[in-house]
Amino acid sequence: MQSHLIPARALPPGRILQKELEARKWTEKNLAEIDEDLPQIISTIVHGTQHITPEIADKLAQAFETSAESWIKLENNYRLYLAKKAVDSVKDLSNS
Repeated sequence: MQSHLIPARALPPGRILQKELEARKWTEKNLAEIDEDLPQIISTIVHGTQHITPEIADKLAQAFETSAESWIKLENNYRLYLAKKAVDSVKDLSNS
């Protein structure tokens, strides 16, 4: 029998992005050297006011030498987690 594991919580992509910056000891100046739009883009993602779009994923992939798909997956997994959490909350309310 297969078990379906569900994480207790999903991290927002902005938190992962922030940790990646800290691990690399990168500043906004470093980011601007890669792409002048990156500091503002990253700031909005870290603060949760911007989702990672395919265009942004491509910029992040180039900057961090990763794949755009990995950034899209982080965003999609987080949004899916939030959606499931919202549905579960509604179910819990209707069963009360």
